[in-house]
Amino acid sequence: AFDKTGTLTVGHPRVVAIETVPGIAPAEALALAVAANAASTHPLAVALREKMGSDTNFEKKVSDPVFYSAAEAKVHAGLGVSAAAGGEELLFGNARWMRELGAADPLADAAQRLQAAGNSVSYLARRRDAAVEVLAVFAFADAPRAGAREAIERLAAMGIETTMISG
Repeated sequence: AFDKTGTLTVGHPRVVAIETVPGIAPAEALALAVAANAASTHPLAVALREKMGSDTNFEKKVSDPVFYSAAEAKVHAGLGVSAAAGGEELLFGNARWMRELGAADPLADAAQRLQAAGNSVSYLARRRDAAVEVLAVFAFADAPRAGAREAIERLAAMGIETTMISG
């Protein structure tokens, strides 16, 4: 088994797409995702901060440009992160976690399309009372590590079955 990030890829994912529900602008979703991941050093959290920092017009695109400060940050192993920000609980993580939380997924088609294009997908949601509401889906891409394909092909030629572990 191979771990994808940093083994089969270079280990530097970047945000390549943000799809949102009506009423949430991509820049707003990005600000909320950065707030939810403020205490995280995960490569996807770093990619979110880099995306926000690379957007020179960021403050003009966010309805309330005040940076969302996060508190009560928690890591949910294998699922995602949560934090209190802007008076609500923000959740950032994988589709499995969203299903476990009972969140309706109005962006399922967008997520499927982004994954079919070879991207990793994470969801941004918020919890209001007991309901979890999906706000956005983020697509991340990481360049393949040089020689990774050839190494896997050589293993296959030797009859060794390989598996990729991700997320």
